[in-house]
Amino acid sequence: MGGVKGPEQGFTLVEELVIVAVIGILAAIAVPSFLFALRRERVNALAFHTAGWLEEIRSIAAREVNPDAEAGGCAIVIEANQTNARAGDVIASLSGCTGRDQQLRVPDTWGGRFQIAHNIGGGASSFTLFFTPRGMWSSDSVVDLRTDLEIRIAPADGAGPRRCVRLSSILGSIDIGSASGGGVASGCDNYARI
Repeated sequence: MGGVKGPEQGFTLVEELVIVAVIGILAAIAVPSFLFALRRERVNALAFHTAGWLEEIRSIAAREVNPDAEAGGCAIVIEANQTNARAGDVIASLSGCTGRDQQLRVPDTWGGRFQIAHNIGGGASSFTLFFTPRGMWSSDSVVDLRTDLEIRIAPADGAGPRRCVRLSSILGSIDIGSASGGGVASGCDNYARI
């Protein structure tokens, strides 16, 4: 006893092409937004990592006095500007004190590359600063001690978000600032205390 079969269920070729076109349009909208968010989070991760390392060294300097450092406290060598820093590259080194990490390195940010610069002496060379036992910082490289130190971080191509880690010369606070883009030639304008 053969039953009567109804029409086959499924999609026509035209319906499948419309679905593929809609998925393609949605992907074209979503992928650039995702890539920008990924770039922003890479820069944020490096900024928070840098601020955390500096805060740790500042805390160590409050407990430990280094008799070899001219200004007392912990000496930090900030490296010269970098245009294509990647995971493992050194941003700063600690000397005269013992910290969990003796060097501040670019963390693994899933393939991110960065421009990293500082605003002291034009950033062309490295310089040394000291965290004093009172939590302040000083440096022989800084002529005007009212100058705040900014470590500026941006994606290597200069496009996308920019973050700055600022060490206030007067208060000794460590702040993270942001700017919409433009590489590391200029500082950030929007700061929040961490």
